[in-house]
Amino acid sequence: MKALTRWPRHPEPDDGEALSSWLTRVAAANCLSLTELLGNLSDPTFQTLGRESSDLDRDPPQEFLAEISGRTGRTAELLRAMTLAGLVPTVMDTLNPSDDPEVFSRYVHQHQILLTPRSIRSRATPGWQAWLPSTPLRRACPACVADTAPTPRLRLLGQLPLTLTCPDHGCYLESIDGVYESRVLWTDSQHDPRDAPPAMKAMDRRTHDALRTGVVTLPRREVTAAVWFRLVRTLLDELATFPTHAGRYKATLHAIWDRIGEPPRAGQMMWCTYEALRRPRQEKFLEAAAAAIDMIESGTIKPAGADGQLFLPPPPPPTARLSTTGGRWRRGLSEMSSEELWQEVRKNFVRAISLARKDPAAADELFRFLAWGPGGTDKARTILADLNITVPSPSHNNDSAPSRVIE
Repeated sequence: MKALTRWPRHPEPDDGEALSSWLTRVAAANCLSLTELLGNLSDPTFQTLGRESSDLDRDPPQEFLAEISGRTGRTAELLRAMTLAGLVPTVMDTLNPSDDPEVFSRYVHQHQILLTPRSIRSRATPGWQAWLPSTPLRRACPACVADTAPTPRLRLLGQLPLTLTCPDHGCYLESIDGVYESRVLWTDSQHDPRDAPPAMKAMDRRTHDALRTGVVTLPRREVTAAVWFRLVRTLLDELATFPTHAGRYKATLHAIWDRIGEPPRAGQMMWCTYEALRRPRQEKFLEAAAAAIDMIESGTIKPAGADGQLFLPPPPPPTARLSTTGGRWRRGLSEMSSEELWQEVRKNFVRAISLARKDPAAADELFRFLAWGPGGTDKARTILADLNITVPSPSHNNDSAPSRVIE
């Protein structure tokens, strides 16, 4: 096969940059428009995108990425990572929409943060896709656009309702109608940088860290990026609860919404998925989620869900202590060697397995612990099945817990 002719200039892609943004900069570096640049591709490759650039950031065909790779020297894997398809399975399980309520439940209801395990009414979620908005979302940081003129650099996350702020400047992202050649077309004429609250910036930094490093550092421990995105989505779902349906936790929900000066559910009367909300309400929900995390970490509210403990301050380190057991002195954890600590881990894990075989609640806790790993819930279910432990239901319902219906 004949080697492709390299384009003369191809600047380095920025961290988190969208593929369309980078190709626009490549085109500008070669004194071309994006359309002219793509016109240099072979017809079969370019026709797979219908000669449109709007799908560049979603799931471009492998043939297209292979030719861009040949023209620029960047690997196809790197190019795919600059698209929404590259976020699968970390951010979302798939790009394919689903009408199955169980698909929604498996993603959204596998954790509990503010509230206890819930009895959840099955709801219709036609065409649901995790984090993919019903209408296209295009945003940019005014400060970044000014700093990178004349050819702006736009982040892929600007197309998803996952964050509100720029990790570099801490200001809100503003809506754009698109990019014409190298010029950003702002939706509103007034788009001066607006500083965001500290809590919002802190949550968004964790989201950007998740994509950049694959892990997020929480007060109690690190979690994988996949767990982080599902924790945030769970939190948004809990914030969509009517306080009257939250039982003894309604004061918690009121406190969170009061913190950002909004009524519960940001005034949304009818239930719908977060992805189907209009952009202004999505922004309020994200601000409420950031406020909730900040309030947990500061001790203003106490999370009722098991996973809410991740946001609590870490417990004090174990102190050296001596106790008598059977006439023998027993040392505290801080006095043990690394080998002895691992022996304790193995011993306690065997006990946890034994207990999980008898107690559904213990099985559910063990499932949560295993699901934090890189294999996620699917790997956790496989491990439990191999250990002859009854696998918890996908929604982790707990019939002994107070019943609550999500509206």
